[in-house]
Amino acid sequence: MLSDSASPAELRLPTGQQVYDALMVDIEKELLAGNAQDIDAAHADETPDQRQQRYERYLEAFINFDKAFAALTAQLHQAVETCKQNELSRDNIPPPAREDPSSVEHILPPADLSA
Repeated sequence: MLSDSASPAELRLPTGQQVYDALMVDIEKELLAGNAQDIDAAHADETPDQRQQRYERYLEAFINFDKAFAALTAQLHQAVETCKQNELSRDNIPPPAREDPSSVEHILPPADLSA
């Protein structure tokens, strides 16, 4: 008998903001999504030189974020491909033909990536 052991709540993908914050928290906490509106107030008394240094720190943080996000997506891609291949080989199902990823968007559920 087939089972559907995972509930829909367990199968939800994280939002863009959740992924962003999960990576940024270890890079630069001031740049977490919820902190944006408070950054200027928190640094209201800084000098122009201090502001420039902070902006340079933020630029470096975004560079590091991009590297971390690229590593995460590569790891996730490999893990999903491994899982898929395991399922295909377990049941002796031939692998599907490779398609242009943009041609299969219609089979994906809508995602709210705005957060």
